[in-house]
Amino acid sequence: FQLSETDFNAFVTWLEGKDYSYETRAEELLSKFKEVSEKENYFQAIKVDYENLRKALAADKKQDLMKHRKEVTLALQEEIISRYYFQKGRIENLLQSDPELAAATQVLGDQAKYNQILSGK
Repeated sequence: FQLSETDFNAFVTWLEGKDYSYETRAEELLSKFKEVSEKENYFQAIKVDYENLRKALAADKKQDLMKHRKEVTLALQEEIISRYYFQKGRIENLLQSDPELAAATQVLGDQAKYNQILSGK
């Protein structure tokens, strides 16, 4: 199963109508920074800059789906496959995108490389 461009765009459109939120690592660190700066009485001096940075991070989150399109697509594919093809389908899908398996298959197809590895040279 391969998630099409149309399917991905439909997912993005569907998601726009949903109320979801998550905190990025940058937002988490920014919150901690705010806590520390308040405790040390520096926050009032940097409040405007803090708010600008917080707004910039929030705006950037809207682009996360596009920035991480490959990862989101793979996650959607895995979820769809596991739902319709169960464990067998999930394993088959993972094997298709496994870089170690691809490298091993390439070595097995190259007799000279295979012999070199076995000889320890």
